[in-house]
Amino acid sequence: MKKEQRLLAEMASVGRMCRGKVSVRRQGKSGGEYFVLQCWSAGGNRCRYVHPARRKAYEEACEGYRRFMSLAESYADIVIARTEKEIAKIKVEDGRTKKARAARGRAGRTG
Repeated sequence: MKKEQRLLAEMASVGRMCRGKVSVRRQGKSGGEYFVLQCWSAGGNRCRYVHPARRKAYEEACEGYRRFMSLAESYADIVIARTEKEIAKIKVEDGRTKKARAARGRAGRTG
């Protein structure tokens, strides 16, 4: 349970998030670079211009989103594993007699 709480705390501590990736669109004639934020949204790739002064902030926000999703996946893995263990502990009453269960067990074996 401690690991779950730690993961949730880390997820909550991610300050800025933005889906996508900042890429260089092209080199400007004056030597400057033009940037775009690319992300998959509504079934297609979306691009929007990013001012050079905001590039670093967007890159950090994109990294924040990737970090959050990684933590969320780790959290889900822990909860899923715990759920599987809990479900496996549920006793199953199949309604068959002990003799019928034993016969089924022998029928599955090969000699």
